[in-house]
Amino acid sequence: MGAEITKNMNTGMKNYGAEGFEGVTTTWDLVQKELHCCGVETFADWKNATETFKDGAVPDSCCKGGQAEGCGKAPVDQEKIYTEGCFSLFSDEFNSNLTIVGAVALGIAVGELIAIGFACCLGKRVGRGGAYV
Repeated sequence: MGAEITKNMNTGMKNYGAEGFEGVTTTWDLVQKELHCCGVETFADWKNATETFKDGAVPDSCCKGGQAEGCGKAPVDQEKIYTEGCFSLFSDEFNSNLTIVGAVALGIAVGELIAIGFACCLGKRVGRGGAYV
């Protein structure tokens, strides 16, 4: 599953900044700003992604301290950009949230079983008196 996600992220990088793919560009910018990351595995991934970044530049959303116009231009100062890739951070975030989702689902299932137990008890009591509702 991780390999497929990585492949799709790399495909998305190729469409970054392309006409008709504004959603891809916005998504990459949002992910990089929020997770404080750059590229898939490392910031150097952008070098192979598009012609725009072949000289070693990165999107401005990789810049520390917020997206500033032109801060990702080559040559890139690694002290001013996020160097860690987004996949590992995204994966960690997903896995930590998966535990919460699983716990909530388990809680709901237990609640449903309790409700079924009450319904069975109620049905048995009503059935004893011979009255139908």
